[in-house]
Amino acid sequence: MYARNTCGTPGCNRRALRNLEVCGQHAENFESINAESVEFLETNSVIREISVPGIRIVDKTLSGKQLLNCDFSYGHFENCSFDKSILQFVVMNHSVFRGCSFKGVRAIESIFACSSIVDCDFSGSDMVQNNFNGCAVIDSRFDGSDMMYSRFINADLQNSSFIDCNLKAVMFPNSMLKDVSFKYSNREDAIFEYVDKKRLL
Repeated sequence: MYARNTCGTPGCNRRALRNLEVCGQHAENFESINAESVEFLETNSVIREISVPGIRIVDKTLSGKQLLNCDFSYGHFENCSFDKSILQFVVMNHSVFRGCSFKGVRAIESIFACSSIVDCDFSGSDMVQNNFNGCAVIDSRFDGSDMMYSRFINADLQNSSFIDCNLKAVMFPNSMLKDVSFKYSNREDAIFEYVDKKRLL
């Protein structure tokens, strides 16, 4: 597992880049580090334990990849395709996703928490036990996906759809839902509010 070291710059709590003592924001040569990291992702099919917080990827195809135990937190992903990739224990929290495709992915225990997800497509995917807590999800689609045990706690979901999804034990407490479709999904198996256990005694 990669080491999650904190940036050595006083007052900065961001994660440090791999093999460095500072984060991308405080690295003097981050543009070259970013370019090298993107090239590495493009040219390798299996990527393990790479840590590039703050990575910026635009207009790239990363389909069919295996991303294992990676840290891309605070990243920016625009017009990228991750179709049919495997994301296992991938950390992408506090990131921006715009116009990205995750169709047919298999994501396991990955973290998207506190991210902005706009016009993205997760259709036909296996999204078991992923963390979308605190996300702003707008104009996005999860149709035909297995979302079992995933969490959208304190999220803001607008103009998005979970059509024909498995929503067993998916958690939405304290989330704002506006124009969200659950058509043909087992909405009754999802959790939309916390249960006061004292009332059950």
